[in-house]
Amino acid sequence: METPEAKKPRPDWLGRLLDQPLLVWILLGFLASYLLFFLRPVFLNPKGVMYFPDYVRANGRIGSDLAINLGYARTWLVKHQNPYVGVNLNAEDFHPPLGTLLFSSLIFLPFRYAYLIVTLLTMVGYGVSTLWFARWASGTRRLTPTLLLLAVTGFLSYGFQFQLERGQFDVIAMTLGLAAIAVFYGRPRLRPLSYVLLTLAIQLKVWPAILIVAFVADWRNWRREGLRILGILILNAACLFVLGPRIFLDFFQSISQHVLVPFHSAVNHSAASFAMELFPSHPGPLELAIWALVAACLLYAIWGARAGRLPGLNPYLLLVCTIAALVVPTISDDYTLPILIAPAAIFFSCLQIPQKGQMRAGLGIVLIFLASLAYSSLLFSFTNRMSLPLLASRVSPFFTENGLPAILVLLLAATALVALGCGGSGEINPRATPASPPDSSQADGQ
Repeated sequence: METPEAKKPRPDWLGRLLDQPLLVWILLGFLASYLLFFLRPVFLNPKGVMYFPDYVRANGRIGSDLAINLGYARTWLVKHQNPYVGVNLNAEDFHPPLGTLLFSSLIFLPFRYAYLIVTLLTMVGYGVSTLWFARWASGTRRLTPTLLLLAVTGFLSYGFQFQLERGQFDVIAMTLGLAAIAVFYGRPRLRPLSYVLLTLAIQLKVWPAILIVAFVADWRNWRREGLRILGILILNAACLFVLGPRIFLDFFQSISQHVLVPFHSAVNHSAASFAMELFPSHPGPLELAIWALVAACLLYAIWGARAGRLPGLNPYLLLVCTIAALVVPTISDDYTLPILIAPAAIFFSCLQIPQKGQMRAGLGIVLIFLASLAYSSLLFSFTNRMSLPLLASRVSPFFTENGLPAILVLLLAATALVALGCGGSGEINPRATPASPPDSSQADGQ
């Protein structure tokens, strides 16, 4: 009698393929991005010459966004005028009133020194978030190959260079937010300090408000957790009036104008920019669809936490929150991409290939490769993604050069990996609970 196919031993080559360490498939995704978005456009382009495009869209003056924000502080402190009126109302970059107060300490320095301070703080913050927080959140006592891979490549990435060129401070805000999470879970007695750190992050950049989700320690205790979230919201609302009610009203008018009339460009990967570029007459439906997709993934993470399957804050929830911070604001230029590095490093380091079932293992490998490819493609400039093979001649160039499609692919692949049971949904606070941390040696193929 013929043996059923289901009971046939799998070929040796397939067994060896499925038994490869996780790091192999992550590295393959990075290698594919390197071939597609560096070797191909730079050395193998149709022009037949080596071509290095102007991959960071510079403004001419280094630290131009920092100069704008220092101008807000100077207008308020020196000229005693409202910083959110006149030409400032139309500026692309602005922060809440408390941010103006914080930046006022730099206006008495020569600009090059102020820029140097912000640059150094950005680099230190990047190191803290990718080398310390990512290691702590992953439950490891050493820097694993996956963490090092994402930390080093992120440091050399186009988005981080763009952040430094503009004099932006998204990395600083993210570091404050991640430090708040670490204090909240790692030092419960110092939780008031975590609220202060998160508030500073929100007052520097509005988008860290999405990290409030991370401060729900027990999804089953809605009353206690709801009061905590309400307290944080009240604290941040009060900070909006730190310069007085009149300045708050003008700030609200300024931010409302940018929400209602966003601008679109290749370096703006927000849902609003992407929808407006593809459908100038009716961008609303596509923008709402993207928001709904992100919201659905966020609700899935919350639902899993509430059901006990994804307890506490977990890498998947942190990744989804970060993606929401990149996609939802109407202005989200590529210099914000470095905030994705630490959450992505934590998520990848907590993954594992399913050990039961050939189909599940194969699907897990494909999803890990796809997530790695999508993430690593964001390390390259939009100029390198303009001629993506097979797609460039079929769709608008904006579709391939804008970062939003890759961000959404990463989101969907991560969601599928969690649903498949490949990890990425364990607790992110191993020191606060008796649960054992992920097996870092397995995750990194050591």
